[in-house]
Amino acid sequence: MSQLSVNQMKINNNATVGISNSTQASITSRMLFGKIHYAWIIAFASVLITGAGVGILNSCFGVFVRPVTESLGFSRGEFTVYGSISILVSVVLMPFYATLFKRFGFRRIAIISAIICGLAFIGNSMASQLWQFYIFALLIGLFINGFGIMSIGILINKWFSDAK
Repeated sequence: MSQLSVNQMKINNNATVGISNSTQASITSRMLFGKIHYAWIIAFASVLITGAGVGILNSCFGVFVRPVTESLGFSRGEFTVYGSISILVSVVLMPFYATLFKRFGFRRIAIISAIICGLAFIGNSMASQLWQFYIFALLIGLFINGFGIMSIGILINKWFSDAK
């Protein structure tokens, strides 16, 4: 290697002089992950995030049923309708989210959905009437698909389709 190319490499390692952002990202990902394509890293992280999210949400609901119903005076049957509302609304709206992702983009839908669901979960912590829980269940059901299991499948599919 000539002295010029060694100096040029030093400059390129310290700054992005002469290298586009996509090339820099590609070089960086190859250096960090070797021969593993970044789509596999996305897939692995998605499995962990989805598993933790679904596990926490589904498992923790049962833990809160008894204390919430006893302290607020609801029957367990009335309160568990909350989960049914959320799941049914989510399932009914799933086909429409594919169109939303195509029209508005994954990132925009995921961010808006995460914010609204986060606010609904915060609202659950302050709810004192049964109808309030039902409203928050409706909101969660409306927006959970924007960053839930379905969106993870679309994200992984996009990464592997782009890798071809």
